[in-house]
Amino acid sequence: MAGRKKMKKSTRSNLMTFGFVIAFWALIEIVRMTGHMTAKIGGLLIPVCAYVVMAISLNLVVGFLGELSLGHAAFMSAGAFAGIYFYTTAGAALPQWLAVLIAFLIGGAAAGIFGVLVGVPVLRLSGDYLAIVTLASGEILKNVLGAMYIGSDSRGLHFSLKDQFSLGMEPDGKMLLKGAMGIMGIKKFSVFTVGIVLILITLIFVTNLMNSRAGRAITAHCCAADFPDADSIFAFQVDPEGFSQCYWTSYKNDEAVSLMKAGQVTPDGDERDALYAQLQQILVDE
Repeated sequence: MAGRKKMKKSTRSNLMTFGFVIAFWALIEIVRMTGHMTAKIGGLLIPVCAYVVMAISLNLVVGFLGELSLGHAAFMSAGAFAGIYFYTTAGAALPQWLAVLIAFLIGGAAAGIFGVLVGVPVLRLSGDYLAIVTLASGEILKNVLGAMYIGSDSRGLHFSLKDQFSLGMEPDGKMLLKGAMGIMGIKKFSVFTVGIVLILITLIFVTNLMNSRAGRAITAHCCAADFPDADSIFAFQVDPEGFSQCYWTSYKNDEAVSLMKAGQVTPDGDERDALYAQLQQILVDE
């Protein structure tokens, strides 16, 4: 009908993504209920859901912001460690559903705090430097957690960076964290359907963020200049013969291209500044 509003391309794309996730869940459930799924495959579905959630969040930094960050595994580990630690200690006295819900909240907060602690000092870095720092943060966190030993007994918590025998616990003490072996005594609570729900929640959050005012600002900064010159940005956005071939912008304007080409061969000075100012005005007007 002519009066019916046309669905936005982004909305159609988002609905297709949600539909694909739901269809995948339905397919897996059908295979499972008909007895054609092995225990190994069923066990792999849970970490697959976790990695999908991490990949979606990583897309915010690498896909939309355009920065190469290798620290998301560290953020994920910090959140998982904090959430599971609560679940196996204080959460043991709570109903399981409430303990899991609080563990998710604590895990998300811990991952966010660790991200801020790493992110604030490196805000001015980009490219390879950002990748190096974020990769180093992941290695530091892995080594620190792998060297920690925590136990509890009637006298409280005990901590050591040497080994479990240095904790000095009572004979009936309980190990909570055993170095590289990780957190001990975890009660298994993993359901594939819950993993799919978490994927859908993550998708809803990410798609709403990217369509918001803050999200548009993030998208606008998806290209970081390799060097402080106007040509570093304009060649990426405007030049159909450049290394990006206007892939991100799909922009085509012969006058803008001519101004950019002229700016590339004009020495620094007022004449070159005027060319780029005219080019910038064309982009603003369009």
